[in-house]
Amino acid sequence: MKAKKSVALLLAILTISSAAACNVAPVDTGNGDGASTASEPANGGASEANGTDSGESTASSVEIPEGVTPYTPYDLSGKSITVYTAEGELSNAVLAQRDRFTELTGCEVEMVAIPMDNFREKLTIDLSSGTAEYDAMAMTCEYEFIQNGWVEPLDDYVNDSSIADPNLDLDDFIPSQIEVMQVDGKLYGLPWKPDVMVYYYRKDWFEDETNKEAFEAEYGYELAPAKTWEQYMDIAEFFTDKDNNQYGSVFMGMNHNQLSMSTQTRFYGTGLTWYNDDYTTNINTPEFIKVLDELKWELENTTPPGTDNWEWPETNAAFLSGVVAQTVTWPGLSKMCETPEGDWGKSEVVGKVGWTTAPGWEEGKPATTMGGWWAYVSAFSEEKVAAYKFVELVTSQEGEYLKISSGCDPARQSNFDILAQDDPFYEVMADSLAISVPTPALPRWGTTFDIELRDHVHAAITGQVSTEQAAQELDEALQDFFRSEGYIN
Repeated sequence: MKAKKSVALLLAILTISSAAACNVAPVDTGNGDGASTASEPANGGASEANGTDSGESTASSVEIPEGVTPYTPYDLSGKSITVYTAEGELSNAVLAQRDRFTELTGCEVEMVAIPMDNFREKLTIDLSSGTAEYDAMAMTCEYEFIQNGWVEPLDDYVNDSSIADPNLDLDDFIPSQIEVMQVDGKLYGLPWKPDVMVYYYRKDWFEDETNKEAFEAEYGYELAPAKTWEQYMDIAEFFTDKDNNQYGSVFMGMNHNQLSMSTQTRFYGTGLTWYNDDYTTNINTPEFIKVLDELKWELENTTPPGTDNWEWPETNAAFLSGVVAQTVTWPGLSKMCETPEGDWGKSEVVGKVGWTTAPGWEEGKPATTMGGWWAYVSAFSEEKVAAYKFVELVTSQEGEYLKISSGCDPARQSNFDILAQDDPFYEVMADSLAISVPTPALPRWGTTFDIELRDHVHAAITGQVSTEQAAQELDEALQDFFRSEGYIN
């Protein structure tokens, strides 16, 4: 039967701050200029007011499963490094890993954890001054930093047998996660925390016989997780019962980086990307207008009130409250769904949620947006070998296990395979990464065009302009961006 939850429950949950287990990139929440992440780490973390860590590490409580290759000790006695990252699950991950690094190398690790709101701004200012304050950094995909020469290429380290761990195995990383770090033939970072949009649905509603019979009678095909966005809209329409506070879908509709991510997942499902190899654009097209029309229709017909001003915490709260049938969002929601109560509030959907890969359009193909966080060595570090070895350990097969409990998922296929034996979500996440498309590898994309993208999409789906006008103006904005960057005349 269709579930019926009270409005009071939803409103109560929506007042709770989310401790997102996915990541929100730090430009404006912040995206970075390349593959952005999409979760918002929990506020607080283990930082003092000055941003320097004094928290306790947690690695000693983690059991490493059989089959995981241990990291090889390396002597860095007497060395110390400083790691820069964001407060919350990211800083918690560093805390979970650093004691093991010190144990195996003798190198001490200090952490600087900065609130997400000014994470990228502070790092940009500091690196632009050439500071040697930070040796390693855990951050989103930052092509602008690479272009500016602030990030150390890793090739000399991974190819030096006297430095590189004998079990490094770059081929074990999810291909899309390592490929985005290869720029002009050089490797600039190692995958530390992958993010990819996944399709969540209320399996108890989908498997209910009354719902199945009614859906097939109305739409002419079997009720099942959507394979196409057209089916997704049918399902959203079917489950929406506004009089009883039940909704067929929800998405991150705020004028915000997360709206860009939701739009990208739908657009990539048409089979197109933003531009072609010759920088001709694909925005003023029937395919992109169709995406805008779908988002506008969804906002007006099948989402809870206020969705146009919601992002990660609010959409999670709505789904966790049990009033939404389906959503496409980041991996962190999976842990919240199956945890009865956490920093984000209560889950009313424990044991009731299924997961699968995002759909495509009927004339497109299944695709989804990829984000993530990577580990880098600062070009200004005075301890580059020690910084590289830290990057290497935290992204190693053993190192990944140390941080999983903090909410940071692995980026290695071998670890996905091990985890999937007990948790089927990891198989879905790996499959999603296999069809994922990163944000374009262009400096200043996130700080320039992405803002135009979210502005125009939000204006279109809230009815401020037509979807056709939004597509035309956004296409022109992308061409202007390419001209300003020197890609076209």
